Amino acid sequence: MKKRNLVLGLVAFMIGGMTLTSCDPVSKKADAILTINNGSDKAKEINVNDIFNKYITKSTGITSYYDALCEVVIRASIEVTDEIKNTAEQNVNQQKDKASSNAETNKTKTTYDEELDKILKDNGVENLNELKDKFIYDQLKSKARDKYFKDNEANDYKLLREYINEKLPYHVSHMLINVSASDTDGGYKGQITEQEAINLTGAIKRLSRGDTFGSVAQSLSGDSSSASNYGEGDIVTLDSSYVNEFKLGIYAFDKIYNSKAKDARAENINMSTYAADYYASKTNMDKISYEQIMKMSELVSLTKDSNGIKVNDGDENYYPRNVYFNNLFNSHRIALITAPKTYVEANNLVGFKAADADNGLGNVLGTDEYALCTTTGKPILVVRSGSGDSYQGIFFMVIEKSAITETSDTLAAYYDYKKSNDEYNSSIGTMYVNFNEKSNLEYNKRKEKIKSAVESYDKLIDNSIFKYYFNLVPGRFTFNDEIKYDIPEYGTITLEDAINKYIDNTEFYYDYTNKNTMNQTWTEFVEKLEVIEDNESRRISLDCANAFADASTSSLYAVGGACRVKTIK
Repeated sequence: MKKRNLVLGLVAFMIGGMTLTSCDPVSKKADAILTINNGSDKAKEINVNDIFNKYITKSTGITSYYDALCEVVIRASIEVTDEIKNTAEQNVNQQKDKASSNAETNKTKTTYDEELDKILKDNGVENLNELKDKFIYDQLKSKARDKYFKDNEANDYKLLREYINEKLPYHVSHMLINVSASDTDGGYKGQITEQEAINLTGAIKRLSRGDTFGSVAQSLSGDSSSASNYGEGDIVTLDSSYVNEFKLGIYAFDKIYNSKAKDARAENINMSTYAADYYASKTNMDKISYEQIMKMSELVSLTKDSNGIKVNDGDENYYPRNVYFNNLFNSHRIALITAPKTYVEANNLVGFKAADADNGLGNVLGTDEYALCTTTGKPILVVRSGSGDSYQGIFFMVIEKSAITETSDTLAAYYDYKKSNDEYNSSIGTMYVNFNEKSNLEYNKRKEKIKSAVESYDKLIDNSIFKYYFNLVPGRFTFNDEIKYDIPEYGTITLEDAINKYIDNTEFYYDYTNKNTMNQTWTEFVEKLEVIEDNESRRISLDCANAFADASTSSLYAVGGACRVKTIK
């Protein structure tokens, strides 16, 4: 096997991922196909002969050739220092020790040589020299990556802006009120305990009185990690692991209902046509009546009528708290809690706000209608979630910073992770890092969280790094444009064009796959909402819940009455 830094495989872009055959367009010739000039007296040439024996007889696709080209570019761009060599040597010795230890553990089953062969095979090499060379290259790749990010950090938030535009990060505070109602209840027969009903209505009462969202979350949220941080959780993006009711509900609210001016990034949520048509059919956003919630709070403990008799043979579906839960909270659609202006003023509900230019509720709230908001005036979104025992309940969510209603400039400034701690301390609450006043240690953790997100979001980062180093020093790398290939549907193209087409194709395929995945996610989510909607007619009427307390005399519960039903299926 040739030394890794002399190996370069390049083939023309093959439609549909075709592999090499006996008719492969690479021919054995002495021409230099790539020239590398690193400032030495003599430029180094990579010839077809250097790669012919390794690749021409193998059914290897263009990926292998592109990977080899990347290696040549990285090796020519990053210096191999003594430190790198020493580290690689240490890594080799560690692998030798591992082989010895494995052989000793297995006793007579395997020998040292057999264990070492396994290690070499796992690393794709044939001997210890090649293993050391691989460890050297691994370090060069790491240094190249670090230098790429460092060089681009100073470029007007270039990578941060790319992250913002591609991943659409939302800074969200939330709390979860756990409920025991199963996610398979169909949206019409969920059952919650008395304490769960008290927690749910109690949280809403406290917010309506003007308690801060963070204080309520800290004392009542079932999500312990965010509760300890006053409701603040991780940044939400389209590929975050949050349940769809939470994640897609936020994006749907901002795209469909928020009346603030929207950035073009709103199209990047990749909402399917099916989902878009569904939301277009909704003339109004879901609203939950605060007055009805207060009625629910009065009846959470009621399980018997005024004569002490369990109505309908003790069917818990008819307990008022369950009837209210299903009618008010069990749609799985994003909603606001609202109340008329007169009711808000009469009851001094300082937690309710009218629509204004900042909260974006101008096309959601009616005249003289108020919505439950935080003490800072941000709308509190509510949604029923179902995801096993951990996230089974009602989410209350506050968008602290929107990915599609804010400009790129404001978002880049908000997520800035390059300032000094003194700078963050001078303007507490204006950026993500200093959202809450923290110690320097916490500031550094939050800066690192953003930095890590920026550096890891691009799944094709190797393409970006390759293009960066290939073009970093003019004239360092030069393709021989005399070598050309006849490519079906593309005609005759140069070697450089073939590589560029490969890069373009991998990026297109990745984007296409992501878009299709999100389209499917949106469609499946909306299909679930539609099933729940179809079951709305099966919900027990709120009239039955309100009549429950006086069931002995209520005509609704009399024999033949509308609420005289034995079971719900």
